[in-house]
Amino acid sequence: MNVRYLTRAAEILGDRELTVDLTIRPNDQHHAECRGCGDRHSVYLYTAVAREWAQAHAETCRAMPATDAV
Repeated sequence: MNVRYLTRAAEILGDRELTVDLTIRPNDQHHAECRGCGDRHSVYLYTAVAREWAQAHAETCRAMPATDAV
């Protein structure tokens, strides 16, 4: 199962691609990754912990991916 949480940056900019993507795997290894800042979190067994991290991170992350132009 995959779950997406909009980041704070997504709300501000209206960019629905800036999300924290959570993958809940049947083998109980869950992985979350922020598409804004690139932060990652993995947890074994506890789905609730993975969901809490993903939601909490999304609520506060205002980062955006860097572009090639500086």
